[in-house]
Amino acid sequence: MRILYYAPIFHHSLEEMGSLAKQFVETKKRLYGPRAEETYREKTKKCWANIDQQIEKIASSISTKIHIYMDGLPCIEDHHLLKIVKEIIAQKLPQYLIAEKLMKNGAITHGTEDVGLLLEEVEKNTIMPGMPGRKRREVLLRERDVFIAKTINKTLPDGEVGILFIGADHRADNEIKKIGIKVLYIK
Repeated sequence: MRILYYAPIFHHSLEEMGSLAKQFVETKKRLYGPRAEETYREKTKKCWANIDQQIEKIASSISTKIHIYMDGLPCIEDHHLLKIVKEIIAQKLPQYLIAEKLMKNGAITHGTEDVGLLLEEVEKNTIMPGMPGRKRREVLLRERDVFIAKTINKTLPDGEVGILFIGADHRADNEIKKIGIKVLYIK
């Protein structure tokens, strides 16, 4: 039996948001006041501390190899993927710091994304609801979910465990269940 722990990301760090962070913080401050950024950072830190704690507990109870999957990582040759992962770890993004700990204990990180779909979806991500192209973005997100599920199906050996970090808008869990992998949720 294959098991996949599914970690939906509800609170992206501001660093992860890149150029969108400034606009996000300004909107939060307008809606919730001058402490909005600090409140968001605290909430995000608590969320990731909780996820980290759960994953540590899971990892300590598993005797098989752990496979790490993250949305946004392209399916490319392993040495190129590892270089990208190391560069992102250096940015201190929460899920990559968790992945780093797991990798130090022998976990394997896999790319999950079709590069073409990912790039097109990222482009469409800037489109606001109701604007032309929004429907295509939703279709692309679902196509990515199917691709992610197929990738996990190909790379997660029987009897081993995977952990998927994925944005909350995704529904890859439904696709993964369809192929017979047991999905357990990290909250």
